[in-house]
Amino acid sequence: MARIVIEDVWKRFQLRHDRADSVGNLLMHMVPRRSRRTSEEFWALKGVSVELPGGMSLGIMGDNG
Repeated sequence: MARIVIEDVWKRFQLRHDRADSVGNLLMHMVPRRSRRTSEEFWALKGVSVELPGGMSLGIMGDNG
């Protein structure tokens, strides 16, 4: 019998591309533009399911530790 059950986990992030690296760029990004795409969708998890029986352990580690 599973002691830990994780079912159908989804996680989405918005990756921003409009980070200003100077005051001038910051002011330019404040001006609205219709065609500028400022972010993209990134799916980190899609439909992940895990079952762990009693006595087992699970470690999850990513790029930033």
